[in-house]
Amino acid sequence: MVPGTHKSNFFSPYKSNDPHLEPGMVGVQMEAGDVLIFTENLRHGGFRNLLDTPRRTLHFVNSQEWAGSISPAHYNGPMRFRRETWDAFDAAQRAMFPNAQLID
Repeated sequence: MVPGTHKSNFFSPYKSNDPHLEPGMVGVQMEAGDVLIFTENLRHGGFRNLLDTPRRTLHFVNSQEWAGSISPAHYNGPMRFRRETWDAFDAAQRAMFPNAQLID
C-alpha cells in the first residue's frame, strides 16, 4: 500500500499495474489468518508471490446492494465457486453465499 493515499483523492500518475514500480509502495507483512481492512481509496496492490504455495485471499465489500463496486476490477455478480471448494464448506459457510453459482 502507499501510506496516506486514502486522504489524497487523486488518481495515481503511475500507469503501471506493477506494485514494485509504484513509488512509495510498502509491503504489509501478514500471517495466515490475518485480516486487513482498508478503504478502496488507498493505493494498493499485491507483490508477486515468491512462495511455492498459492496465496489465497477473500474480498468482501460492505455497501448497500444498489451501490455495487466502484472498481471495474471487481465483479458485482453472484459468487462462483469450484465444486470441490463448495463441497468443503459447512452449512454456515454456504449460508454466507445464498446466490452462489457452482463452476467445474
